[in-house]
Amino acid sequence: MGLTTSEFKEQAFKIFTETLTAYMNFDEETLKQNVTGQTYFNYLNELETLKQRNEQNILKDFEKIEIKILTAEEDNDVTVIMTYIHVILYDYIIDTNTNKVIKGSSSSKVDKEYMVTFAKDSSNDPLVICPNCGEKIVVHENGRCEYCNAVVDYIPDRFIITNIECNK
Repeated sequence: MGLTTSEFKEQAFKIFTETLTAYMNFDEETLKQNVTGQTYFNYLNELETLKQRNEQNILKDFEKIEIKILTAEEDNDVTVIMTYIHVILYDYIIDTNTNKVIKGSSSSKVDKEYMVTFAKDSSNDPLVICPNCGEKIVVHENGRCEYCNAVVDYIPDRFIITNIECNK
C-alpha cells in the first residue's frame, strides 16, 4: 500500500477526525472528499435532519487511545483496510438558535469505539461500472451515474472511508 503500518494509522486517524469535524461543521465538500458516495449521502440526510431541527452535533478534541488494523485485503486493485479506532472526545448536540446543549455534555468527554473501513484504488483507472445499469462511467462530483442516476461509490487513489460504525 506504500505506507508503513504507523504511517497508515496516522493517515487513517487524520481522515477520521477530518470527516467527523466536517460533519460537525456541515462541510459537505470535505465529506465528499473523505467518504464514498453512499456514506456521503447518508451523512447529507443526517445533516439535513439536524438543520431542520436547528441542531448541531459537536464533535471535538479527539484523544486517540488506540488504532488497530483488523483486516487488510487487496481485491481488483482496491486495498480495503478495516480498523478499530478508540477515541475520547466531546460529543454532544446543541440548539443552534440558543447554543444550549440539548443532548450529551459539553463539560465531559465520552469514550467511543468505531469500526472504520478505508479503501484505496491503485489501478489508476478513472472508470467504474455502475452497479445499477452496468455502464462504464466516470463518477462525477455528484456521485451518481450519468445514465441511470444511481449512487456510485468511487474509490480514488488515496484512502477514503467506505464505512463507519460507532460501537460505543
